[in-house]
Amino acid sequence: MSGSIDWNALAAQAQAQANYNATGSWYVSSAPPAPATTPAAAGVATTIGSGADSFTLLLSEDAYQGDAQYTVSVDGTQVGGTLTAHATHGSGQDDSVTVQGNWSAGPHSVSVNFLNDLYAGTPTTDRNLYLDGASYHGNAISGATAALLSSGPASFGFTASPPTSTPVTTTIGSGTETLVLLLSEDAWNGDAQYTVSVDGVQVGGTLTAHALHSAQQDDTVDLMGNWAPGPHSVTVNFLNDAYGGTPATDRNLYLDGATFHGASVAGATAALMSSGPASFSFTEPAPPSTPVATTIGTGTDSITLKLSEDAYQGDAQYTVSVDGVQVGGTQTAHASHAAGQDDTLTINGSWAPGAHSVTVNFLNDAYGGTPATDRNLYLDGATFHGAAVPGSVSALMSAGPSTFSFTEPGSTPAPGGLAPVQPGYTLVMEDDFSNGYDHSKWGDPFPLPSPNGPSSNGAYIWDVNAVGVRNGEMQVTFTHEADGWHTGGFNSFRAGIGIHYGTVDFDAKVEAAQGTVAAFLMWPVTDTWPPEIDMLETPKDQAMHTLHFGSTSADAVIQFGGPDPSQWHHYQLTWLPNIVQVTTDGVVTASWNYGIPDTTMGFGALGVVGSAADGWMGGAPDATTPPLVTIHLDNLVMAQWNGIA
Repeated sequence: MSGSIDWNALAAQAQAQANYNATGSWYVSSAPPAPATTPAAAGVATTIGSGADSFTLLLSEDAYQGDAQYTVSVDGTQVGGTLTAHATHGSGQDDSVTVQGNWSAGPHSVSVNFLNDLYAGTPTTDRNLYLDGASYHGNAISGATAALLSSGPASFGFTASPPTSTPVTTTIGSGTETLVLLLSEDAWNGDAQYTVSVDGVQVGGTLTAHALHSAQQDDTVDLMGNWAPGPHSVTVNFLNDAYGGTPATDRNLYLDGATFHGASVAGATAALMSSGPASFSFTEPAPPSTPVATTIGTGTDSITLKLSEDAYQGDAQYTVSVDGVQVGGTQTAHASHAAGQDDTLTINGSWAPGAHSVTVNFLNDAYGGTPATDRNLYLDGATFHGAAVPGSVSALMSAGPSTFSFTEPGSTPAPGGLAPVQPGYTLVMEDDFSNGYDHSKWGDPFPLPSPNGPSSNGAYIWDVNAVGVRNGEMQVTFTHEADGWHTGGFNSFRAGIGIHYGTVDFDAKVEAAQGTVAAFLMWPVTDTWPPEIDMLETPKDQAMHTLHFGSTSADAVIQFGGPDPSQWHHYQLTWLPNIVQVTTDGVVTASWNYGIPDTTMGFGALGVVGSAADGWMGGAPDATTPPLVTIHLDNLVMAQWNGIA
């Protein structure tokens, strides 16, 4: 042994430490060395995963005999590899881990799994991992803290927001017309790319989608072109599909619609979930056409035809024959049926009284297999002496003839004089107008209450000068003057004359003209409407008969029938408690057995001029309407039924 031992000092140390054994002996022990202190470590920043969205984790550790290691998973799928903690817990520092991804909008779960726990029995000999927080889009995530004191996971959830993007508008191609496409995408690991073709020819280059389908956005692609009339095909070809195994990791392209000439295109939607094409069709309409007016034949009389076409690969051609004899040469249609247009073909002739046939023969039908690739001819109607010809409407969908008939009347008979009063009736008033306008029978002409004034529809002016006796007959005129159309009317109730059931006989004719209508009617002597009996009205130059029995215009029954009102005819009204009946030249043309008026009414006539809104009249006068149109009346006889006391 070298050196000397200070036994007294050792004894004092032993005494101070009270280190005695069971036998009362003492011993000296030295205190164990303090464990080495690990210096605080600075945090590190790490990025894992890939995508347009991200959240951030904050982590620290107790580093005993090595750093803590861990993994990160989102929705059960690990992102990146094994990570190593560096920041010392309690030092105020943290590791920052940015986790990137393309997550669908909605809730998602995150798991941090501590891999390498170690413990040597004391708090200072313990390796631990701490999840100190997490944030998404700068906002703290609730529940994202945990002390992982042993190996295993700690989990929390977050809610992904819908991704944001800016839709774009792109123009491709060139031309005077535009087909508009609407597209969107699911943008995972990059944007969807695609091409657009028309009729198999690509227009423009490769396009990139930007608008997000999940956000209900759309890119707009203006596809320009000069396309021939008829159908055309459009193909959108998705080029770069990508799929990571889940709906949130999937790149897709969506064709959300198309419009052409402002209208939606049928079938122009598709979800392209994998690379490849989606196609649809649109139809380029035929260019606007200009209707033509043509006159064929010679003679003092004429019949007018209205025709139109579907012009596929050329115009429809046809011939016209009357009674089997062709009139004029080969005709060519121009007016578009789809556009509601009509060519006007006037056929002149000098036809004998009686029935005649007209044949329109379609010559050059063509068909390409679809309704849009079909050449057709349409006979849209005919008029003779201003009246529509029954049976003169036909669709010629294939080559061949269509035939209808018209009747050339004999000479117009002159009025037949005053009708005799039938037995059981008493004469109330008659007038053959040989003595001019008799105020004792008719009072003053309309209008009421002022001498002159505008009509309720604003289309004409009431004018007392429109009524008068001329050429031995009562006339009501329509005249086109500097301030517009003028017309008028009259009625025996103005003189206090009427009947309560009975008969009315008269001769009448109404010159045919666009936009003008005559009415021969019975009207209450009290001048209080309803009721009203219209023995003859002439909308669109046809004979119409109406019984008004209720408080609105809807409470009426209309019947059509009778010959051309532009010729002289004898009309008779029979009005009894159980029937109202009109005959024309002795033939019943209207009859009602309900809604019978039960009041004293007078006879009269008036003119009405149509406005553009008066569809029942055929609208307003036009360039074909003569500046003077006349309503003719003669030989009026009113008789009271003797069944009334």
